[in-house]
Parts: sequence; C-alpha cells; structure tokens
Amino acid sequence: MIFGTGAPKFIYDPTGLNEEVLLDYAIIIEDKPEADFLIHESIFTGHREFINLGKYWTIKLKINLYKQTDAEIYFNTIKQYEGLEVRFFRHRDGDYIKDNLGAEVPFFLEAIDESYYKTPDYKDLLTLKLKSTKYIDISQGVI
Repeated sequence: MIFGTGAPKFIYDPTGLNEEVLLDYAIIIEDKPEADFLIHESIFTGHREFINLGKYWTIKLKINLYKQTDAEIYFNTIKQYEGLEVRFFRHRDGDYIKDNLGAEVPFFLEAIDESYYKTPDYKDLLTLKLKSTKYIDISQGVI
C-alpha cells in the first residue's frame, strides 16, 4: 500500500468541510481489535475478576517522511489533527471502515510519534495510532 489508490487517508469533517489528508508512503503495521477490560481485585485475597467491556479497533501505521517532497509541511499538516476525530480509509479510493451493521466507525487520532530512520540529523519517520471512539465488531463487517 505504498503508491496510488492503495494508500490510506483520513478525513477530518467537523463542519462539513471534508479536510482530506492523504497518507502517502504509509505502511499499515497494525489493524486489529484491542480488548478493553475492567479488573476487580480483592484487597484481601488478591483474586482478580476480569470483565470484558468490548473491543476498540486500533490502527497503527508508519509514514516515511524522507520520501515526501516537503517533509516539514507534510508533518505540520498531519500533526494538527492529533487528538481529533477522523474518518479513516484503508484505501483512498475505497470506503471508510464500517462495523457489522454497515455504520461508519469514527476514529480518534490518538498519537503521532516522530522517530529517526534514515538519518540522525532529523526525525524522518512518523508513527500514527488511531483508535475507534466506541466499542465495535468489524470482524464480519463490510471492509
């Protein structure tokens, strides 16, 4: 999914403006459910009870900044969306991620981390982590 229509994207749409951010040179490294548990622990015996509350869907991807035409502008563009709710598309010409009922799954751009990859002079690799804003099951959903 490095080139063309296979590359992912996300859309930030708070007021209907549909701000589209193309994630060129991105590699999806994680695309899976993440269980959320409530743990009750006895203060007397140490016995624990685990209650499965549901599953969030998490997506983690890496973007090679060193391949971008202007890495600084690209980084600043993406960084402004950290902490905001977005619609994520695995493929930019495809549809957004849906749950089993066909409803859109909203995601929260949880973190954007910079790191070194090709050069020690500047950080040239971004790691984005997105998490669904609600418990979902897309194991049988349309994707």
